[in-house]
Amino acid sequence: MFWVRPAALLALLSLSISTASAAEPPTGAMVEARELLVANRPAAAVVLLEQHLATADGNRAFLDLLKTAYSAELPTAEPTRAVELRTKLGLLGTAAASPEPVVPISTPAVEPEPISAAAESLTKATTVFNQARSKPSLFPDAAKLFAAAFLGRVEMSQDQLAAWAYCRIKVSADRLNKAGANDAATATEAITEVEDALALAPSNAGLQKVGNDLIAAARQRGGVLSAPRPAAQLRPLPPPTESRETGEVVETASFRVKCRGNRKLAQAVAQAAEAHRDAIFTRWSGPAGGAWQPKCEITIHAAAAEFATATQQPAAATGRADVSLNDGQVTARRIDLRADDTLITENALPRELTHVILADLFPTTAPPRWAIEGMAVLAASAQELDRYKRTLPRLQQTRDFLPVETLLGLAAPPADRVTGYYVSSVALVDFLVRWKGDKAFTTFLRDSQRYGLPSALKRQYGVNDGKQLEEMLLRQ
Repeated sequence: MFWVRPAALLALLSLSISTASAAEPPTGAMVEARELLVANRPAAAVVLLEQHLATADGNRAFLDLLKTAYSAELPTAEPTRAVELRTKLGLLGTAAASPEPVVPISTPAVEPEPISAAAESLTKATTVFNQARSKPSLFPDAAKLFAAAFLGRVEMSQDQLAAWAYCRIKVSADRLNKAGANDAATATEAITEVEDALALAPSNAGLQKVGNDLIAAARQRGGVLSAPRPAAQLRPLPPPTESRETGEVVETASFRVKCRGNRKLAQAVAQAAEAHRDAIFTRWSGPAGGAWQPKCEITIHAAAAEFATATQQPAAATGRADVSLNDGQVTARRIDLRADDTLITENALPRELTHVILADLFPTTAPPRWAIEGMAVLAASAQELDRYKRTLPRLQQTRDFLPVETLLGLAAPPADRVTGYYVSSVALVDFLVRWKGDKAFTTFLRDSQRYGLPSALKRQYGVNDGKQLEEMLLRQ
């Protein structure tokens, strides 16, 4: 495999145009490139095709496909990259104004508007909630789907909010009924969870009564009764989560959120933090084993200057996480965020929360830095991940790109290649996760600590070293 740098590439393009022939094209690469275009990954298609440009020998079909790939990448390219793409299209004799759409042969040219993942979660949540009326074991699944919709900022009706609240109360009642008589921790967790749920449906009198009955039962349970009465038995009624508030502090089972003068934002962050915490734990390991003690302190600063002063971070940063450990036990958790960050719950919060959760999953030896940073970005929005992916092809043509073998051996980002380090880290983690799955990646990290990196790569992914892994990454 070789890299074609811009100047050499333009020369190759000029040569290909002047010697266009009926030579046999690199068919395998063209098939793979078409699949990438259909999957809306034009930048990856461009990288793949340019790697075979020298061996295409001016084949017209190959050049036409390359033009299509350039045109498809252009609308989302950064300014510098856009200039480069227009230059290449000009050499190929194609106007850059009207990129040719790429449509799979087997599907219609006009596709329906895609439904967002969050909107789809809300639709599924409503369906599963209705099914749970006759099959109560589905209420936890409905609760998770409602939470996913909330994290995606889908507007929810009052009935949907009440349904989500009901699911959470039902799950808390079941946990409390199964707990032992002296399980004060479960009782305390249930009280906080139900209080949060009731805040979602303040005008639903039936739900408020059932929830308050459950809180009373949990308080008695917390007082250690010798023969505790069962928690409230719930009947399905139509019902995200708000939280207990004290002054300027909003508390949930695992978080204490402070935001001076903006209680509404504190509530939103507290709700999102609980939902993200459940999702991140489940993704990488399994369901969280109860609420955090100590709770994670989240401080939301008014603006960049205040954030930078408090955290000693650059003013451009949007978040910071700190965890204190003593003999493998977490003694303090803290996240700092910015109130002026418009995507605080979608990007900064789950990213920093991933750092905190990884301290629970790896309490004695932290994973390598590249893995931590990649996992953190994967917790953010799809748009944030896509921003990193779009940057990778550009870096592959400069010295900023970090070969996988180099990346695996670095303990921290090189001062002169910070962007390359982060983009390369995200690309590698994303590739490994899509290849074998989330939990397989966690197992790979644990195997790396037990048996060493080479053995872990062989055991989990069947590759011998970083060079072989890079070849597979760049062929995707």
